[in-house]
Amino acid sequence: IRARYVVDATEQGLMTYLAGQGESEVGAAVVRRTVEFTGVARQGVQEYAVPGELGLAGDAVMVCPGAFSDDHVYVEVALELADPRTRSLEDDRQVELLCRAASLKVAEYLVQNVPAFQAAELGLGSLRAMRDTDFDAAEALNKGDQLGKSLATGDLDPEACYRVDGHGWRGLSLPATPEQPDEGDAEVTILGDRAAFAQSWPGQRVEVVAGSLPVIAEADVLVVGGGTSGAPAAYTAAREGVSVALVEMNSRLGGTGTLGGIKAHWMSTPNAFNDEIDRRVQEWERRVGCPHGRWDWRRTDSQGNEYLWGEDGSWSIELKEQVLEEMCQEAGVSLYFDSLLIGTLLDEANVLGAVVATPYGPRAVLSEVTVDGTGDGDVAAFAGAEHTYGNERDRQTMFTSLALYREPGGLGNNFTTAADMEDILDYTRFILTSRRRGGRLHRGLHDCGTYVAPRESRHIHGEMSVTLEDQLMLRRYPDTVAVLFSNWDMKGQWFADIIDFGINPPHEDIEVPLRALVPRRLERLIIAGKALSLTHDACAAPRMQRDLILLGGAVGLAAAFAVQDGVSPRRIDIGKLQRRLVETGNLPARVLEYAPPGPPDLRALVEGLTGDEPLEWQEMLATEKATSVSPVVQLCMAPSDEVVPLLREAFTQSDGRRRLLLARLLLWHRCAEGADIVLGEVERQFAACDGLPRRAGDIDWSTGSPEQAIQPEVIFLINNLVRVADRRILGSMRAVVERLEQADRDYRDIRAGIYDYVRTVAVAAERLTWPEFVPLLRRLSELPEVRESVFPRGFELDYFRERRASLVLYLARALARCGRKEGLVRMADLLGDARALICRSAHHELRNITSLELPLSRGQWREALETWPDTFAPMPWDEELA
Repeated sequence: IRARYVVDATEQGLMTYLAGQGESEVGAAVVRRTVEFTGVARQGVQEYAVPGELGLAGDAVMVCPGAFSDDHVYVEVALELADPRTRSLEDDRQVELLCRAASLKVAEYLVQNVPAFQAAELGLGSLRAMRDTDFDAAEALNKGDQLGKSLATGDLDPEACYRVDGHGWRGLSLPATPEQPDEGDAEVTILGDRAAFAQSWPGQRVEVVAGSLPVIAEADVLVVGGGTSGAPAAYTAAREGVSVALVEMNSRLGGTGTLGGIKAHWMSTPNAFNDEIDRRVQEWERRVGCPHGRWDWRRTDSQGNEYLWGEDGSWSIELKEQVLEEMCQEAGVSLYFDSLLIGTLLDEANVLGAVVATPYGPRAVLSEVTVDGTGDGDVAAFAGAEHTYGNERDRQTMFTSLALYREPGGLGNNFTTAADMEDILDYTRFILTSRRRGGRLHRGLHDCGTYVAPRESRHIHGEMSVTLEDQLMLRRYPDTVAVLFSNWDMKGQWFADIIDFGINPPHEDIEVPLRALVPRRLERLIIAGKALSLTHDACAAPRMQRDLILLGGAVGLAAAFAVQDGVSPRRIDIGKLQRRLVETGNLPARVLEYAPPGPPDLRALVEGLTGDEPLEWQEMLATEKATSVSPVVQLCMAPSDEVVPLLREAFTQSDGRRRLLLARLLLWHRCAEGADIVLGEVERQFAACDGLPRRAGDIDWSTGSPEQAIQPEVIFLINNLVRVADRRILGSMRAVVERLEQADRDYRDIRAGIYDYVRTVAVAAERLTWPEFVPLLRRLSELPEVRESVFPRGFELDYFRERRASLVLYLARALARCGRKEGLVRMADLLGDARALICRSAHHELRNITSLELPLSRGQWREALETWPDTFAPMPWDEELA
């Protein structure tokens, strides 16, 4: 960031320190950390005596009234440093761990010994703060305001750096040119695949001299990212006797399950890796009197019977952070907090380590094997690994979260829309929007989180990629290293064709092969976490925290074995790894007896159809699991040339619901013989209501479109007809548009499926590209709520309105695929949208359709399109997505 003035407002004067200004008046004599409690009657500021063996600065802790409720208090724990001016990541780590451990020891003492804290419940702890003993916050605010006014008037030396602290501000000269060290041999890729972002950023690339970075650690295994998978990978590898360094961008471990605020397990695979963490968290809960929470969701089925969806334990975020740090320390992991990955060290295809940005400047960590535990595949992407961001059609992902706390330590779910994790502008927009949106959604919000937790971002392409088809077919692999389990929890838009057919997957085991964890053409690197090689729709289930802990532990073992055997992770002894995982209770024994499946008996499957086979499994209990493959799924996945003759034969001899199902299967295989039956059912459903047909099936666990493919069932029938390009479908499309225009379009009404009807027309139009779709697309584009869903800047507090912005993209690209210039122009206008996932998706589509290599610039695209013909040859979207 180039600027006229530079202000050092860091707590420890780090900018001043890095500018070479020495240690004068920099540092702190006391480190303070605050822990909050509820259930404590507050009586103003009080002090409570504590034993000297706790090692605090003084013999008492200060308890101050909180802001949340009458029984909310803050307990301030102060530690005195032996050398307040020490500056290194290693010292910072020790201070951080010392502060957190001391504050929890104080919490334990208060709960067990002080009557006022007998009913207390632990909330969250603050980040540690290093301060001068005479720091005056009010004076600091005043001096900061004075400096801001001086900067605004330009009445300062532009060549100086200004430091703000409790004593005022002062000018500091910066060195003119830093010395350039000798070049080294290692190649440093700083920006990686973010070159596309650089095109839209009004700045310059800055070259970094290779070999000029100080090395802070050399380890057998480097784990980048200490989140849900990364932390278990680190201490599991270290327990095998190899040296491990863990670098984490935050000052705490745990990722989504701690800083992300998602503090409970969703349905997933029980495993010993996770059980150890849960057990140790519960031990801490007993020590500090923190009740072990329970999730308990109860719902009523269509017959009025109450059933249990899921019941599992939740945890204290503060205590889980502590447990993960303890486990890493006990195993001998070297921890480096506040270290953000900015580059990957490479020697041709070999990953040699990573470059991280620290408070003390960029540093390098060298390793024999690197574990990418970033969750976003950053290490692999910076190394040039092939990857897909989001889905295979455009960049859209599942929804992202910024933690919102309705009460101290209590989560308010904020998974409403998505952010582009590759785009710092969008990342920042998402944070600012989410905080404002959270205050609107949850009245009386106590606090906002600081960590953006995406459900999905990059999928690194491995030696093989797991698809939704693989999951539906319960595929097994000879190199399986984890078996994950969940419901198909798609929080966002789906794209797989089988979902648009009408299949909503059951809860089922999902095997993860080692080949999905090792990036193509890169050695000495393995992926831990949700950036593994999956397709977008296959990512909806195998991403739950307990499963990612299991995956992290397996990857940690794999990395350690690779070091011990002197091989790259893809070449480890898979049998040795599988046996260890089975022995330790982290993998079912059946994986040791892999045998390739035989072909299904297609004739028997067809003859066994009744028409009552389920296509959706929304009402399965959390404890239920599909152990066999649905016959409908098997027939969908069968080779068309083998199964179509069997389906046609059965179709001619069937009636009723069986005949309708057979007709749909024929259409899936692009055989038009079933079109009359399916079209008749569509027309019957439209004739049975004045408006649009509503969803009849289950709607649990959807917060509104687009989510979990919960939409009116007639849409699936329309999708079936699109596959055979039956022109009679135009009548249904016109009916959809006419009834939408006349309807009270409540996008929050899940059964109405307004969003889904609009998308259905757009998707059909871009696949068929018939000219009759053009007026329909124009009419939908002019719906007020659709037209108003795009904005060039600002904050969109209505998350349904932000979701509707995707419809603008779908309609515009459908018009363009139909050969209409106006579609291109509308996508060019989307390049000015503040949401990167929308504008980047539009940019990708513009390039594909026009073959123009223009940057992400609305003005340049509008200018180029001025001479574009109003009509041109249609370009149907004809790819199948799995």
